[in-house]
Amino acid sequence: MKAVRFFVYKEKKMKKYKRVCIVGNSGAGKATLSVKLGEMFHLPVCHIDKLYWLPGWVKRPKNEYQALLENVIRQDEWIIGGNNKSTMPQRVEGSDLIIFLDYHPFFCCYRAVKRMSLTVSRPDMADGCRERFNMPFYQWILGYRKHVNPVVLEHLEKHGKSADIFILKNPKELACFMNQLQG
Repeated sequence: MKAVRFFVYKEKKMKKYKRVCIVGNSGAGKATLSVKLGEMFHLPVCHIDKLYWLPGWVKRPKNEYQALLENVIRQDEWIIGGNNKSTMPQRVEGSDLIIFLDYHPFFCCYRAVKRMSLTVSRPDMADGCRERFNMPFYQWILGYRKHVNPVVLEHLEKHGKSADIFILKNPKELACFMNQLQG
């Protein structure tokens, strides 16, 4: 597998992006980044979890979920933040900017636990999906790099040919990236 293009943000002149895909582990900050970029670029934000989940953590029927997502992707401008492997090809293909928050799983797990202890519900979640302790969820976070990263990188390589791709390894890199976008 050839390497995914990685643009060093300190050397690249940023442009105005219109179709942004944000991926990464749970707890990495996809929703927060989506909102910040939405405000910065004046773009509508779509959170995958709002489309995927029905109240009470019930999965939306697949065809219904895919139709909702296709409606978003058909638009000229959007930011889509989320973590669903089955729809990653469509999201990546339509993007002009892809940000992969490739943070260490321990860091993501810490942030997910912190989020759970501070909030009952989140604006990026479907109504009726309250934060809760869920051991399989934390195990999934800890196994993300081993089991999901290879799939993400494969999708980026295969479907992200026309997009600028930034793989950010920690919040410090994200802060530098954001400064470059604003400057």
